[in-house]
Amino acid sequence: MTSVERRRFLFIPTHSEWTAFVDNGHQGTDAFAPISYLTKKIGCAGVRATDALPGRTQGGTVFELYSPEDTDWLNIERGISAIPTDGRWAFSASGPMLPFEKPEFYTRRQIKDRFDSEILKQYLGDLGIDAFNPSFYFDEGFLVEKVGTSAPAMQLFDLAG
Repeated sequence: MTSVERRRFLFIPTHSEWTAFVDNGHQGTDAFAPISYLTKKIGCAGVRATDALPGRTQGGTVFELYSPEDTDWLNIERGISAIPTDGRWAFSASGPMLPFEKPEFYTRRQIKDRFDSEILKQYLGDLGIDAFNPSFYFDEGFLVEKVGTSAPAMQLFDLAG
């Protein structure tokens, strides 16, 4: 795993029309740029789904649906998130609501409960994405690796540390 610069990108087929994407960032995958770009280049929808582990101070829960066409903000068709920012939780929803959304979630008293793991799982399922089920993914994928000079400040990390 690396900091500063991602150098490995893995595309994993699923038992659906979707393909999963992960990179080797030491703090998790940064899917925004690659997925946003690929949806426009290929002409398909894309999803960014982030679900931090309970109790973490960084991360939160994020859902973004990307369009192959430009929208009011880049090509993000719909974005929903509940994330901790500077010690406080913030909720955000932008773009037209999707037919399967349950807006009653967004009025919950605790901001972190307005969009959590269970809601993310439900929304992904409505799109045909069973992201939390290991058998949803094929055992092999396609690896793209950047070779050559790396960013001077890049650090390497292993899974043990």
